[in-house]
Amino acid sequence: MSVITPDQLVGARSPIYITAGYSALAGSITDITLEVYVWNGSRSSRPASPDYTLFRDVFAGTDVSFDIAPLVSEEIGAIYDTADRVAPIGEQDTNIVWVQIDYDVNYINKADPPQTVNDTGSSDIFPVSNGYHTFAEGANFEFPTTYLNNTSTVYVQEGGYEVMPLFMGKYNAETIEEVVYRVGGSDIFTFNIVSYHADLQPEDRILRIPFGEVGLNTWLTSSGYAGANSNRPINQTEWEMRLLDADNTDVGTIKIVKQCESKYTINTIDYINRYGTWDYLHFFKASQDSFSTTSEQYRRSLGTSSTSGFSYDSTDEMYKQYNTNGKTRTTLNTGWVTEDHREAIKDLMMSERVLLNGSPISVVSNSANLQKSVNDKTINYTIEVEEAFDTRYV
Repeated sequence: MSVITPDQLVGARSPIYITAGYSALAGSITDITLEVYVWNGSRSSRPASPDYTLFRDVFAGTDVSFDIAPLVSEEIGAIYDTADRVAPIGEQDTNIVWVQIDYDVNYINKADPPQTVNDTGSSDIFPVSNGYHTFAEGANFEFPTTYLNNTSTVYVQEGGYEVMPLFMGKYNAETIEEVVYRVGGSDIFTFNIVSYHADLQPEDRILRIPFGEVGLNTWLTSSGYAGANSNRPINQTEWEMRLLDADNTDVGTIKIVKQCESKYTINTIDYINRYGTWDYLHFFKASQDSFSTTSEQYRRSLGTSSTSGFSYDSTDEMYKQYNTNGKTRTTLNTGWVTEDHREAIKDLMMSERVLLNGSPISVVSNSANLQKSVNDKTINYTIEVEEAFDTRYV
């Protein structure tokens, strides 16, 4: 018998329940001790001491659950990767952590006469990100072994280094073995990613693969692609990336469309999505900036008394302004996108870590009409964001 825990990637923005499921064996559970280990180093280098110890006197015949998500989330970072990637790489250090639970449970069994039984052990080691799952997905939802995004079509810009995160699967039982670059429905080149399975760092459970024009083209070259130049992404307007398991079964395909925008400056939002990994959205169409300030005032006492009487300088203000600061708000437009971008917009609005062109922002829009092609024909989203810092550093 053991406690019930996740064994694959879960998110700490939703509850992570650890359940002592002893009711089938116990007439009464008397006490439970859980030692929670959280670390971001090698899988084989668990700390000597637990980060948290949870204890509960129970005296009940029912199963008991603990939510450790608030504890684990304290250990998870949200570091942004500023490099232009031209080969697969894991998430940034500390953005994913390992978790393991040691348990010590005492219960009175159902024997006649009843006896006190002690059960101890350790759970599987499992990775945790700063993601979340939806109510409909149920408790302890484990993230899928596929691309960690929510659209079947993504848009890239010319000369870009965009990457796509994928979850390879449970450590030492990985599902994804190959990534296939496709053009016009035909397989052009296959990348084998089995060598990445052995990585022991928690952030390497999520592998970010190049799929933007320049990054993918460089990855093809470094991996030995010798096919026609006409099939390279620099000569294509769209392509696909497929994920294959050991049986060559397709477990995820994404269509990539290269957008050329000659009129407007392209704005890029990077954000931590529901899976706890960095995702992005390009806003290809018109943007509008506005600047607003905040300040405080107090009423001054003007003037001085002298031998010639009372006087004041009429250029002095009676109401003095101080603590003035400002922020820029930007209204962004995606341009025409596919219907499933509704999920990406929801992820963006739910994100707690967002950057616009590399600078931190907050999403001001707190509602959006989730468009359908049957109703709206062409789909475009407008989002308002604001700098997450003051113009004047204080």
